[in-house]
Amino acid sequence: MNASLENLIKDYNSLCIMGMCKNAGKTEVFNYLLSKTSHNDMVLGTTSIGRDGEELDAVTLTKKPRIFVRENTLLATSRQSLFLCDFTKEILHSTGINTPMGEIIIVRALSGGYADLAGPSTLFELSSIIEKLYELGASKIMVDGALSRKSFSSPFITEACILATGAALSSHMEKVIDETTFTVRLFSLEAIKDNQIIRVAEAHGENNVVVVINKYHEPKILKVVSSLHCSKEIIENVDSFTRYILVNGAVTDKLLLDLLSLREGLKNITLLVKDSTKLIISEDTYNKFIFLGGNIKVLKETSLLAVTINPTSPQGYEFDSHIFKEKLQEKLNVPVINIFNP
Repeated sequence: MNASLENLIKDYNSLCIMGMCKNAGKTEVFNYLLSKTSHNDMVLGTTSIGRDGEELDAVTLTKKPRIFVRENTLLATSRQSLFLCDFTKEILHSTGINTPMGEIIIVRALSGGYADLAGPSTLFELSSIIEKLYELGASKIMVDGALSRKSFSSPFITEACILATGAALSSHMEKVIDETTFTVRLFSLEAIKDNQIIRVAEAHGENNVVVVINKYHEPKILKVVSSLHCSKEIIENVDSFTRYILVNGAVTDKLLLDLLSLREGLKNITLLVKDSTKLIISEDTYNKFIFLGGNIKVLKETSLLAVTINPTSPQGYEFDSHIFKEKLQEKLNVPVINIFNP
């Protein structure tokens, strides 16, 4: 597939870039898109899940690429991080959202320079920051994300996402390809089309609520302490009339494996989650669940626009970039792009 990142994102107002692991090239992709989309008729808004843009990685102590922003970019970052930004800035708004590095402040860059981004820690905070960036004039928003906190790339928060992968994930190319392919597979799950089911889901979308829905579209609401420990309550309330199980929260291997006890009854039931970022599951468990008759759908599909690759690892080894790209593209139905060696 021949495609450029800048063309892929042009029709989307908000975007999250996340990496399969550290040093997958996420920050380089973020910088690339910042440079390609910064022009006079567009005001970019940016923030980060956690911290990014620092000179040294806080865990590995290796040198990191810094984030460069152009004049007129809007940034939401912590008060402490502002002192580490070397561009001239205008403070626009104090959000009242606190982080370990201080309150998140929204500023406008009055000159180009390097930025240190330290953003919110909850989905609600990220959503409110994005809304405020729009209010302050941003026409496109880019969020520097992380797969370890992939719920922040939810399609309920940003319109689309880009996934960065690379040799840093493993020294074995096939392992990188397999893990990336499975992640993309989850991001490609089909959305439910039944409008009656969608209305039931929207009416009962609170956290820690499980809804068992029968073939007549009648919901049974289960209040649970956590979606992580609700298998017993679900199984006790499932019968031959059950057609959907809606889980508002994370779904783990344990729930999928426990649902296998439904045996033949599982084939008539669809497990519903808000979106694919709620699935914290292994490929082996997912494959077993599907093979034995399980079905998983989402309320809202994730718009994964592309997978970018970084064939070099900071550990000193690298993949053949052309072979890596070709093999990964054979497995995926989205463009695979190497910004390091176009």
